Amino acid sequence: MLSKLVSFAVVMALIYFALTRGLPWIQEQFAPTARSYEATEGDTSDPAGPCIESVAHANDSLGQLSRRFSGGPVDADEWSTASWDVESEIRDAEMTCTCLSEACRKASEAAGELRTMYSQFDSMARGTATGYGNPARNQERVFQLLDEARSLAGY
Repeated sequence: MLSKLVSFAVVMALIYFALTRGLPWIQEQFAPTARSYEATEGDTSDPAGPCIESVAHANDSLGQLSRRFSGGPVDADEWSTASWDVESEIRDAEMTCTCLSEACRKASEAAGELRTMYSQFDSMARGTATGYGNPARNQERVFQLLDEARSLAGY
């Protein structure tokens, strides 16, 4: 009787682990990013192309960072290392968007939204958040601005 009870407990622990840790990890590994904005071969002549691509890449990286650390207590050292890379990508995107076209302006605005979201995530992870923004609304705004920028750039 005791061996059946132990076996049952082990099976339940395995199922719990699979559902709480394994399934989210598998979904993260195989889930496509929400949207892809990489420029196609013919788009590279447009000065807005590298800007849009850079902002889209930073957006994907911020999404991966938020998914990676959304599951519970955050290790401060691990957060600092991972978040530095994303902050650097956002800064690079902001610096890439220097052209004067309307498409660049929209992509630059999207980079600003990414900066806001990053700051919110950073303060939450460090435990210094005084209030909580609405990351879903900010993310939707980034997608909208990138869509507008791509449309204005002609791709």
